[in-house]
Amino acid sequence: MPFIHRRHFRDDEDICISPMYRVPGRHLYYALSVYGGAGGWGTRISTGPTPFQYGKEVGMGRLLLGNEKLAMQNLNDRLANYLEKVHSLQQANFKLEAQIRQWYQKNSTPVDEDFSSYHQMIEELQNQIQNAQKNKVQWILKIDDVKLKEENLRIKFDNERAMCLSVEGDIQKWTKAIDDLTLMKARLEMQVENLLKERVVLKKNYQEEANNLRKHLGATINVKLDAAPGPDLGAIINEMREKYEKLAEKNIKEAKWRLEKLMIELEKQVVDNDKELEVNMIKLKELRHKRQNLGIELQSQLCQKKSLEAILGRPKTHCEPELALIQEKLSIFKAQLIQIRSESERQKDEFKILLDIKIRLEKEITTYRSLLERGAVGQGSRKLSRLSHSKKIRKIRMVVEEMVGGKVVSSESKEMEEILKREQKIPFRTPIENRGFLKL
Repeated sequence: MPFIHRRHFRDDEDICISPMYRVPGRHLYYALSVYGGAGGWGTRISTGPTPFQYGKEVGMGRLLLGNEKLAMQNLNDRLANYLEKVHSLQQANFKLEAQIRQWYQKNSTPVDEDFSSYHQMIEELQNQIQNAQKNKVQWILKIDDVKLKEENLRIKFDNERAMCLSVEGDIQKWTKAIDDLTLMKARLEMQVENLLKERVVLKKNYQEEANNLRKHLGATINVKLDAAPGPDLGAIINEMREKYEKLAEKNIKEAKWRLEKLMIELEKQVVDNDKELEVNMIKLKELRHKRQNLGIELQSQLCQKKSLEAILGRPKTHCEPELALIQEKLSIFKAQLIQIRSESERQKDEFKILLDIKIRLEKEITTYRSLLERGAVGQGSRKLSRLSHSKKIRKIRMVVEEMVGGKVVSSESKEMEEILKREQKIPFRTPIENRGFLKL
C-alpha cells in the first residue's frame, strides 16, 4: 500500500527574528537555533520556548538591560536542555539502528551461501556442452566427408553412364554395319550363283552347237575343187572355243578371287566386330555391376547420414531441459542479488539520512558554543528595540512526496508567506520536527 510522506521545511532566512519575544499575559522567551544542512538542506534559523517565565510586572527590555547574568543563565539552561534532547535523540537513533540490524538479521537472506555444488554442476554441464560441441564438429566433418564422397560417386556414376550410352551407340552402329555386310554377302553369293548358272548354260550351248556342226559336216559330200583354200572353220571354232573357255575361266577366277577377298574382309570385319562386341558387352556388364554397387553404396551412405543426424540430435534433446533448469536457477539468483542490492541501497540511504541529522545537530551545538563565546546575547539585546516594531514575515515551504516501495514516485512543493503582528508568537520546532513525516 503506498504512503504519502509530507515534509515541512521552514525557510526563515528572510525572517526578521529577535532573540527574545514577549507574549501578552505572560513573559515567554525564545532563543535562536541555528543549524547547517549537511545533507543539502541549507542553513535554518528556528526558535524555541525557554523553560522559564517571569512575572507580568517585569518588562522584557528592562530585564535584558538590567540583568545580563539572568539571560546568560537562561541561555545556559536552554543549552543544557538542548544537549539533553540531543542525547535522547542519539539514544533513540541507537535504538533504531539496533532494531534495523535485528530486522535485517531476521529478514535478510544469508550472504555466505555455499554455491560449490552449483559450481560443480555448472562445470559438469559446461564440460558436457563442450564435449557435445566437439562431437557435433566431428559429426559435421564426417557428414561433409560423406557428402564429398557422395558427390564424387555421383560424378563417377554420371561419367560411367555417359560412357555406357556412348558404347551402346557404338554397338548400334556396328550392328547396322554388320547387317549391311550380311546383305552385301548375300548379294555377292547371288551373283556367284548367277555366274555359275551362266557358265553351265554357255557350256550346254557350246556342246549343242558343236554337235550340230559335226552332224552337218558328217552328212555332207566331199567335193574337191582346184580353188583357193578357204578358211579353216574347225580351227576358227577351236580358237573361239579356247577364247571362250579362257574368258570363262578368267571371269570365274576373278569372281572367285573377288568373292574370296570380300569373304576374307567380311570375316575379318565380323571377327573384329565380334571381338569389339564381346569387349563392349564385358564393359557393359562391368558398368552395370558398378552401377548396382554404387547404388547400394549410396543407399548405405544415406542411411548412415540419417543415423548420424539422429545421433547428433539426441544430445540436444537431452541437454535442452537441463539448460532450461540452469537458466531458471540463474534468473532466480539474479533476482535475489538485485533484491539484496536494493535492500543494501535503501539501508545506505537511511544511514545517510541519520548521519546528516547527526551532523546537523553537531553543527547546531558548535554554533551555540560560538554564539556563547562571541557574546551573541548582548548583540541580540541591543537589536531588540529596533526589531520589536518591525513586521515579521514567516515563509513556509511544504514538500509533498509520494513514496511507493521505498522509492519516490512524485513530489510537489508549495511556498506560503505569513506576516506576523507585533505580539504574535512564533512556535518553536526542533530540527527533527521541522523534517517530520506525515503518513496518509
